[in-house]
Amino acid sequence: MGAHFRASVGAVVVGGDGRVVAVERMGTPGAWQLPQGGIKTGEDPEHALWRELEEEIGLGRGDVELAAQTRCWLSYELPPESRTRPKLGMGQTQRWSLLALESEPGRIRVDDRELRAWDWMSLTELARITTPFRRGVYEQLVVAFRGRVQ
Repeated sequence: MGAHFRASVGAVVVGGDGRVVAVERMGTPGAWQLPQGGIKTGEDPEHALWRELEEEIGLGRGDVELAAQTRCWLSYELPPESRTRPKLGMGQTQRWSLLALESEPGRIRVDDRELRAWDWMSLTELARITTPFRRGVYEQLVVAFRGRVQ
């Protein structure tokens, strides 16, 4: 397995009350995270963001407004036992976007091949309960988007 980090994007979709959309992984009940996904070969990060948003929670450009992005890419290293797919490599390096929900929350639907549920959660709480390898990145997101999220 290579020592690379997979390039990916992440979406922090925030509602009017400052809580964010958290999704639960299909194969790991209780594993809550933010919508995210890999950037395909030849794809730019912006296109990947809109593709992943549609694939994972069914939202498009008309449902959200891009409010902010992280200044730099944030990375996490996967635990050795999770490095089972060569394309993931050592972990992920991600460009994160803050998206303000403008449509009805009822439009949100999860991709039932990867995800089992979604819920509103404060980003601070999500950073506390997410898997340990994601925790540092989520804590950085709390700081990066302070004043816009709970």
